[in-house]
Formats: sequence, structure tokens, C-alpha cells
Amino acid sequence: MRDRAPAIFGSWMDATRVVPPMEIRRLVRESLTRSQLPRLLDADIIVTGELDEHPATPTVWLVIEVSTTVDASDVERALARANLLRRVVPNVIPVVTGDQLVDQARKMAEEERVVIVRDGTLTGWDEAIEQWVVAA
Repeated sequence: MRDRAPAIFGSWMDATRVVPPMEIRRLVRESLTRSQLPRLLDADIIVTGELDEHPATPTVWLVIEVSTTVDASDVERALARANLLRRVVPNVIPVVTGDQLVDQARKMAEEERVVIVRDGTLTGWDEAIEQWVVAA
């Protein structure tokens, strides 16, 4: 996923790139506590880019949890880690990805507006943008 993230999200974002953990650490270390920082850095992948087809073309951040089988705990972790990053930067979207998706996780992701990526296809992208991206 780390290698494919720019290709998967590049259809919706310009200048898409995977953000290294040390860059995230420098960005958030003044705003998060010692117990919060490792929880954010435990995110599987964090991606950033400029959102296409949005009037303000804002910078967005994707906090991605990767699992072979996505369950409710993966959705919860994506939400929690996105909320930590959101304390420092706006426009943070939680994302889960995996080969399989349990029904409870799908329902939770739909309700909480978490993007689901399976086989390179995004589900819930527009709803997540509506929920998590601040209007200009």
C-alpha cells in the first residue's frame, strides 16, 4: 500500500506523497502529549496531497490503517489517529484498506465517513470529503 498510495489517491489529489514518520513527529510533537505521539506514529501510512475538484484545492491528510481483513477495530484506529493529527492540521481523512472487509467494519466506516480502499477502488470518498474537509 505504501508504494501504491500515490497511484491510488493520485486520481483525486495532486502532489500525493507518503509522509515519513519523522516528518509527522516534527509536525505534531509540540501539540501532542508523550502518550499521544506514539499512537499517531503507529498509523500504518500517512499520505498528503492537494485535493482536486475542490474550490480551494486544500491540502488533505489521509491516515490509513492497513489490514488483511478490515474489522471494526481498524476503523476505530483510523478514526482515533485521524483525530490526533486533526489537532495539528485540518482536513484529515481516516482511511482503511484490506483484502477483506467484515460487515460491521463496512457499516461503521459508512456511518463515520471513513474511506474504504479495496483492490484500488475507493468507497466513501465523497462522503469523507464532505465530512472532514473544511470549506474555504
